[in-house]
Amino acid sequence: GCNLHCKFCDTAYSIPLKNKNAVEMSIEDIVKKATYRNVTITGGEPLIHSETMKLVEALALAGHHVNIETNGTMDTTLHFSNMFYTVDYKTIYSGHAGDMNPAAFCHLTSYDVVKVVAANREDLEDAYDWYIKFYGHLLSVDRPWLYISPVFGKIEPAELVAWMKEKQLERKNKQSPTSKA
Repeated sequence: GCNLHCKFCDTAYSIPLKNKNAVEMSIEDIVKKATYRNVTITGGEPLIHSETMKLVEALALAGHHVNIETNGTMDTTLHFSNMFYTVDYKTIYSGHAGDMNPAAFCHLTSYDVVKVVAANREDLEDAYDWYIKFYGHLLSVDRPWLYISPVFGKIEPAELVAWMKEKQLERKNKQSPTSKA
């Protein structure tokens, strides 16, 4: 399920808070079925479910490296070893720029990711200005990573790359979010 309905949603089937096609499983069964070392928990919005962090803890204790993809409306205070967050920054185009929760961004570390899905230069500039105000210098090694993706059909990847070059966006450290895991 999801508590938002972004214009560019790529998982529209997840918008109802309870998906009629969902199959309920116990945490133990999910951990048993997780055969890959790296696991991503996504949605919709996984943090609206009360058992999500228990699942993350169980997966981490079983030796998995867990990424939680969240939409920027939920608190990300709780961290376990072997896990990191990917938190969406909602752009103007998304229709949910005003729905972000500052608590979703306050506790992020250099292992976490802020993801921006941009439809135009206005989105890029807005996200850039917000990131600088919120975290300080963009290239600082102790800040979360910034990932930028284009909305398909709205902004050309070449335009996004040109903008990144214009802003001189190059991470100085080589540590990736998964290097913690």
